Amino acid sequence: MALHTPAIGARTRWELDPENTTVSFSVKKFRFITVRGRFSRVKGSVDLRGTALTDAGVDVEIDAASIETGTEKRDAHLRTADFLDVERYPTITFRSTRSEDLGQDRLRIHGYLTIRGLTREVALDSRLVSRDGEHAEVVATTTLDRRDFGLTWNFLGLMVGDDLKVGIKLRLHAM
Repeated sequence: MALHTPAIGARTRWELDPENTTVSFSVKKFRFITVRGRFSRVKGSVDLRGTALTDAGVDVEIDAASIETGTEKRDAHLRTADFLDVERYPTITFRSTRSEDLGQDRLRIHGYLTIRGLTREVALDSRLVSRDGEHAEVVATTTLDRRDFGLTWNFLGLMVGDDLKVGIKLRLHAM
């Protein structure tokens, strides 16, 4: 049974509120230190194609140069060709293809994620946190293998873990 939401279904286009949308990540360094970061510039939209959230199309674009980990030297390195190569690939994009209703305001959103010009299918485990006629908030998580996106730099094979945990909080405004 599809998750229906008349309060959201009343509007068909929702824009991401960039000031209240967060794309964060964590990765292990030397296998036991967790490095956390985020991207500070994110934009996108959600378009409803019906009244069910499973009918929504999600489009997100992240400014790759907006990566922040709290250490400027590390951030500068992450922007180089060793990692994100922001000069050649200035954006990271996600385009949904379908969603599964998991019950209790939870969805699994499938789509294509593009990092460094490499596109892979990913699934985001998502939950609708709040909604009314004008605003909605969705949180999502996934774990990626960074090597799938050409992020292979790793000093002595110990410096950077392969699993990249991603957390997303989307704050949406009705258009």
